[in-house]
Amino acid sequence: MKTIIKIAWRNIWRHKTRSLVIILAMALGLVSGIFILALNWGLSIERVNKAIATETSHIQIHHPKFREDFDPKYNFAIDTTIFTKNEKIKDFAPRSIVFGMVNSANSAAGVKINGVNFIKENKVTKFKDKLIEGALVYQYKRTLPVYISQATAEKLKVHIRSKIVVTFQDVNNQMVSAAFKVRGIFKTSNSMWDKGNIFVPITSLQQLLGTNNYQEIAVLLHNNDDLETVANELQNQLPTLKVETWKDIMPEMKMMVESFDQMMNIIIFIILLTLAFGLINTMLMAILERTREIGMLMAIGMNKKKIFTMIMTESLLLSLIGVPFGLLASWGIIEMFQKTGIDLSAYAKGMEEWGFDTVVYPQMEPEFYTQITVQVVVIMFLASVYPAYKALKLKPVDALRKI
Repeated sequence: MKTIIKIAWRNIWRHKTRSLVIILAMALGLVSGIFILALNWGLSIERVNKAIATETSHIQIHHPKFREDFDPKYNFAIDTTIFTKNEKIKDFAPRSIVFGMVNSANSAAGVKINGVNFIKENKVTKFKDKLIEGALVYQYKRTLPVYISQATAEKLKVHIRSKIVVTFQDVNNQMVSAAFKVRGIFKTSNSMWDKGNIFVPITSLQQLLGTNNYQEIAVLLHNNDDLETVANELQNQLPTLKVETWKDIMPEMKMMVESFDQMMNIIIFIILLTLAFGLINTMLMAILERTREIGMLMAIGMNKKKIFTMIMTESLLLSLIGVPFGLLASWGIIEMFQKTGIDLSAYAKGMEEWGFDTVVYPQMEPEFYTQITVQVVVIMFLASVYPAYKALKLKPVDALRKI
């Protein structure tokens, strides 16, 4: 076996250019494919994390009928100690929610009015960090404070300390209007979400709605892996309410993550197919060039098993050089961009419409490298069978006549 390996190794480097080309092709194919996967995975993870941090949190609790038409009369009271006692829960934020209109002297817009406890909300969504103008006001005397997005401020043509009027229906279906003063302007990576949300103190909104109950409680976990476990625990503790995870609230986000898995399999298949055809082509060329040599080896007594093993060994040696190089190079590139990120600010407007950050950090699970290594080795082994089979079909007499 050692002799066959030595012969195979020497055969590879008899045509250095051809061998280096196939090795480089393997490496570049893996690098480009893995980097595209890492970039897409980074986008998906970042979008999910941003959605959890800004829009939904990990878990939300509502009255069973609330999300059907978002009527504020579907509210509930709750003992919040069930959240503080659960070690898997990082924090929670009670919310009072109603849909209505916001009006300025210049324009109007339909919005979701979020009544929040800003101290609790800050722990769950880091709302304070999203403010680009103004500051949180915890004490106020006359005019109620309101926080609107940059997009809403531009539409209404208002700024800090401008007054706006918010109109909505209370729990008794009576129209309610109240004046608010803009105390802060926020901006997130999701411009569509920004346009549809404003924030006011929860106690003020509860008074206007005519109830001290909540329409929503957002729950933030320490670890997303505990999502289903905690959701089931809370549902058992709160049988009269509806406990939903971010996957239930944003099914399109769940679909995006699942579709990425399918896309990853397609890209891996294309990479493997390309590598396989490249290897088959190279080895067939090598066999055609060495037809006379292989015929001579057969004529002097080398059996078909050894010929087959030699060709297979050559193919596997090429793979064992190209694949590790490609994996190491892709790992290095991904690690580098994980620290610096890839600036896509040139496409900022389009990305914000879909809720993506303008700086993308490619990510790849360590287990993926093991998975792709096994897959490449297997496909390279299978791709080697056809050239080796072609070599076995050669007849020594005919092969020796080849020039």
